[in-house]
Amino acid sequence: SNSIINELFANQMPSMQSLSDSRVTYLRARVLLDRAIAHPELPNHAETLKRIDGYLVDASEDWNKFLKLPMSEAEKPVVAEAKELLDKFLKEGFMPTLAATKAGNIEEADKINAGAMGKLYEQYSQRIIKLETMQFALAEAQLKASEQAFKVFMWVDIIGVLAGLIAVAVSAYFLLAAISHPLQFVLTQFEAIGNGDLSTQIKAKSNDEMGQLLSGLEN
Repeated sequence: SNSIINELFANQMPSMQSLSDSRVTYLRARVLLDRAIAHPELPNHAETLKRIDGYLVDASEDWNKFLKLPMSEAEKPVVAEAKELLDKFLKEGFMPTLAATKAGNIEEADKINAGAMGKLYEQYSQRIIKLETMQFALAEAQLKASEQAFKVFMWVDIIGVLAGLIAVAVSAYFLLAAISHPLQFVLTQFEAIGNGDLSTQIKAKSNDEMGQLLSGLEN
């Protein structure tokens, strides 16, 4: 159970967070690029282009952070496909559009943006969504496994406690029987002797304290 929880918090959740952050940040960069292409005349145009560069750096860092974290065998081929589509989106779509925008060639930038880049981003985004779905399913399965392991541990604990209580009860019963029965017998004999009845034969059946007491009565 502890290993499952550790896997969730140390690997699975950071992996999901990094992947999501990367996708969202690339989307933000694309939205800003759309704005820069649509309104190159705005006074903050240069600042918008700098923000796009910053988003690209952040998205790349999140993506690389995701790649360094452990992943399941089922995830690896999907990750490879997503990486290939991301590289293609950046190389053939985003970066040429950004370069044309920075050069002031808005017509060329708009042409790429309206043509190849939309399709390339859609392919990349769909693959990331598939990967995120797989991660959520894996995290859910791990959480259920953790809950099941906890339930098993809880029932083992309860059974252990009940078994211990039963053992104590049984031990107490036999201990009381071992003490009370001979004691009751001795008390009965003392009462008979006090009444002058010496006809009952007394035999000690053990060598413990109670047996020694009965041996004294035999004499």
